[in-house]
Amino acid sequence: LAQKIEEISCTVAKPAGEEGKLFGAVTAADIQDALGEQGVSVDRKKIVLDEPIKNLGVYTVSLKLHPRVGAQLKLWVVKE
Repeated sequence: LAQKIEEISCTVAKPAGEEGKLFGAVTAADIQDALGEQGVSVDRKKIVLDEPIKNLGVYTVSLKLHPRVGAQLKLWVVKE
């Protein structure tokens, strides 16, 4: 599962203002939905976000799948 997650990249589209600031934020639930669209089922509690994502851009999100297994997901946040 970790290898599969590291091979894909997910895109989340959110409404944003002129300067790339999101109206709201990208949360673990949004990332869980984006992974689901790629055919990967992950519990949102395993998605590690220090704080919600509030700007457009490319992010690397950590997933703690198991105490010894982690993965890095490439996440694109784009304007809706």
